[in-house]
Amino acid sequence: MINDELKFSSAIMERLILANLLRDKSFYLKVGKFLRTDSFKDKNHFNDHKLQWILNTSAIYYDKYERLPSLETMKMLIEGSQKLKDDPLLTKAMRNAAEEIYNKDLSGIELDYLRDETVKFVRTKRAVEATYLNEIDIANGNFDNLNDRLQKAVNINLDKDFGISLANTDETMSIIQEIEEDSGLTFGSPALDRVLNSPRAGELTVFCGTPGIGKTIWLGNVATENMKLGKKGVFFSLEVDRRRLAKRLYSSLLLKSGCDLLNTSKEEADAIFASFNGGDVKIKNYPAHNACCNDFANYLMDLYTIEGFVPDFIVIDYILITAANSVKRGEDNSYTYNKIVAEEMRNLAVQFNCPVFTAAQINRNGMGDKGGTKGIVTSKDLAESRGILDTADYLLIINQTDTEKKLGEKDGISEQRIYIDKNRNGTSGETLNFTLDYNTMSITDGKKQRKI
Repeated sequence: MINDELKFSSAIMERLILANLLRDKSFYLKVGKFLRTDSFKDKNHFNDHKLQWILNTSAIYYDKYERLPSLETMKMLIEGSQKLKDDPLLTKAMRNAAEEIYNKDLSGIELDYLRDETVKFVRTKRAVEATYLNEIDIANGNFDNLNDRLQKAVNINLDKDFGISLANTDETMSIIQEIEEDSGLTFGSPALDRVLNSPRAGELTVFCGTPGIGKTIWLGNVATENMKLGKKGVFFSLEVDRRRLAKRLYSSLLLKSGCDLLNTSKEEADAIFASFNGGDVKIKNYPAHNACCNDFANYLMDLYTIEGFVPDFIVIDYILITAANSVKRGEDNSYTYNKIVAEEMRNLAVQFNCPVFTAAQINRNGMGDKGGTKGIVTSKDLAESRGILDTADYLLIINQTDTEKKLGEKDGISEQRIYIDKNRNGTSGETLNFTLDYNTMSITDGKKQRKI
């Protein structure tokens, strides 16, 4: 076991790193490629160029035979090398180095520690190389690849999760029990939580509705209700300016109208926020159709690096104006393109181990006085957004008739219904009633009783 106060010199650490790589095939396959060079004489990641030659030779051997060379094989490769043939002293030094590396005692060193040090070593070397290449580009007036090159240099993720073993009953039963436990998050409504249980990491929830029905308010409600529970999240807005969005969320959190907010003191707001047990929501604006999930991921990684902020949930407003990571709009049909973006959002939920909430628009000119079939609009009305339906874990469609909308416009109190069109983890088809208060941007369960 390595004590935190025990530090190896760089020369010793390089030998430990290479010794472990030559014994651990799976780990070698993940990081070995980042340390390989075309020529140990022209380019070295190791301070001792003999170690670079051994790693390069191991890589060439693996490419041909799909296995790492043994010590005896390495000695044969050294003796048969044309590059070393004319330098007997170097050949002898290389043979001695190989024997040292292969016979290195690693029994007193924790594997995780050595792997972490290897990743740090690789990132440092790649960052130095990227910086050097950036300096060349800057000198030549080329600025397009600077940021991307540095991102790729340090973006090395090692998956330590080897899956689930069904034969390991302790682990598997524990995981099964976790599914039934409350995640501590909310869909923004007790009624939705009752039907859908609680949001889970790696899942994508989509609120759908016609233009102006309040999709952003529903997403804001998810953010504020989770914040009240002490959770932290990020709200990516591609449509509403962050200042206006902050005003809406404050109205919901403080249950005050926009006018009343102007007369609210900081002390009053702080007193209410103190009851949220550290909950917070970060708001980040991007231009519509210009930001993709890679941009969101980079922001979240920077947020973690600088502030140590880890999101419990992510909100993206909204999916139809989010760009795909690599495919340009128009290169694929709308179904394929929207499905790609939805899959990338779901991947974001997996990457950051939290649920993602977003919205999609139903392109209808109002719902009429009765709405869709039997007063409900369903996914049949999604048309070109079907790719989103196929990917989402939960598809929640906001319904409101023209009569309900007109009544809401009079006093700011609007009746709505959510039709649970898709529930990957349970039954679908239930309709729930809600009351939306535009004055305080808040949502409550149940229908407001009105005399019409």
